[in-house]
Amino acid sequence: MEILKVENLVKTYKQGKEEIYALNDISFSIQKGEFVAVMGPSGSGKSTLMHILGCVDKASSGKIYIDGMNISEMNEKKLTIFRRRQIGLIYQFYNLIPMLNVQENIELPLLLDNAPVDRDYFDTLIDQMGLDKRLKHHPNELSGGQQQRVSIARALMNKPSLILADEPTGNLDQENSLEIVKLLKKSHREHMQTIIVITHDINIAKQAERVIYLEDGKIIKDEVL
Repeated sequence: MEILKVENLVKTYKQGKEEIYALNDISFSIQKGEFVAVMGPSGSGKSTLMHILGCVDKASSGKIYIDGMNISEMNEKKLTIFRRRQIGLIYQFYNLIPMLNVQENIELPLLLDNAPVDRDYFDTLIDQMGLDKRLKHHPNELSGGQQQRVSIARALMNKPSLILADEPTGNLDQENSLEIVKLLKKSHREHMQTIIVITHDINIAKQAERVIYLEDGKIIKDEVL
């Protein structure tokens, strides 16, 4: 079952009188439950793609369907609601709210939506992430690896259609990086989550089932591992 479909996606920026292509007519699709890595050098367009898929930015042209919904036609208000309900975002620098504790950070997407918290699922995530003794701690009391675990749990909490991880291990040492990837793979396997990881680390990409390579805003290779 197709969870994501991208058709002829273009993103351009103005640089003086010149038009710069960040994404240049790219198309691909991802099936429900796939674990996909997106790789490419700096400036290849991978972060731009992530921002557009995550409803943080809008394309110049083209269409994007997520779970059958054409997000290209949504206004800012609808995009915000869709992102909160259907997309889990994991960032390199965690993006946790400093004044909220671990439990509050994880529950935040549901609280913003006035939705009930599934306590059984919450407990499962806490157990998987090894955060049971950190629930009342604030982000500044956690290590980088622990903060990223909180970020992952927050992204999974509302059971989104799609998980997008932008360089999720880029701010961690090798040991913590491998642990975070193991947790993502575990979630992918146990909860049938569809995960797209942006990474420059070939060792991280090798953990995925499929790798899409970008260069100069175009897909140059799309291979199943």
